[in-house]
Parts: sequence; C-alpha cells; structure tokens
Amino acid sequence: MNLTSTLKEFTSIKEKSSNGHSDTSVNVNVNKQQQDEDSIKKLIINEVGEDVLQFIDQHLEFKNNRTFLTSTNTRFNIDKLQKNKFKNIVNLKRINDVRWINKFFESINGKIELGGIYINSVETYSTRKNRILRKRTKPLNWLHYFTDVVITRVLPKVPFTKRIYFFITKGHGRVLSKAETFGRLYSCGFEIIDEQLINDKLFFE
Repeated sequence: MNLTSTLKEFTSIKEKSSNGHSDTSVNVNVNKQQQDEDSIKKLIINEVGEDVLQFIDQHLEFKNNRTFLTSTNTRFNIDKLQKNKFKNIVNLKRINDVRWINKFFESINGKIELGGIYINSVETYSTRKNRILRKRTKPLNWLHYFTDVVITRVLPKVPFTKRIYFFITKGHGRVLSKAETFGRLYSCGFEIIDEQLINDKLFFE
C-alpha cells in the first residue's frame, strides 16, 4: 500500500486518563483530492520510526475515514469511539503499558468491523533482555538484567507483592511473553495475521 491518499482533516487530542497519564489520539480522515500524505507519515515516523510505518503500510490504507490511529495506554480513547465507525485501529503505544490488557483488547474488538485490522506492539521477555544487555558492559549488564527480572517478572506474580507492584506502577512497563500476548489476543477474538520485530518490539496485526 502506498500512502498516496491525502489528509482532509487531522486532529490531535490530548486526553487525560484516570491514572493521570496523557495519551494522544489522532483521528485520520482522508480526502483523495488533497496532497498531504507526508503529514500522516511524519506522525508515525516521529512516534515509532520509519520501519513501523512500512509494516503498517503493508496491511492497511488510511483512507475513507476508516482507520483510527492512536498512541494510548487507556481504554478511554477506545471506548469513546462509535461502534463500527472504523474498520481498523492502530495503536502506536506498546501494550506493556496498558493496565487491563484483556479489557483493552475487548474494547478494540468491540469497536472495529468484523474482518478489520488491529495493529499494536509488545516488548517481550527476549526483546527486553537483549535491549538491557546491550546498554552496559559485563558484568553490569547482567546485574541490571537480574534486577529487572525480579522487579518486572517476579514481584507481579507473588501474592504478597503483586498489589504493591501494581499500585506503584499502575501496570506500566510489565513484561509479557509472545505466547501470553498472542494467547490474550486469541481469547479476545483476534487472529494473528502477521508479526515483525522492529526496534526491540514485536509488532503484530
């Protein structure tokens, strides 16, 4: 797909979620008569990079007012959408920062048409490990990784520390396996069509 379609209206709204975090939602309405494709390209590139744009570009078109582009970790920006108004939803913020992941997926599935496309990303155990180990030299990188495992993988699963962990983090930055992520998607009514590792995040569609 070439983004030869152009922008008729481009609105960016800063929403304040209940947990105090700001999220950016962008409603992309396309008009074939105008020549403004660079606006949408630059938006995606500035947020997540050119490789992600190419991945999105392979699967959907931003035209006919049918794609909702957002960068959010809250269901608010999804639940406010009119049902079946959009065929596709693209979220540029990783799902690791979503507090209630299954409910988030269910909200998206309830808003898009049957057969629509949902694109998002996740930082998995393996991609996080690689990212951390690259940041420092031995043995500091392994010490950092060990500490990170305890905080992000052990504390959220221990009954005594689980509530404390989620109270402090609000669910932000948790680490998920690829199997868990795809399992959640399938349980919420999605089917994985494609996946690609980009910039230490696994993008799925």
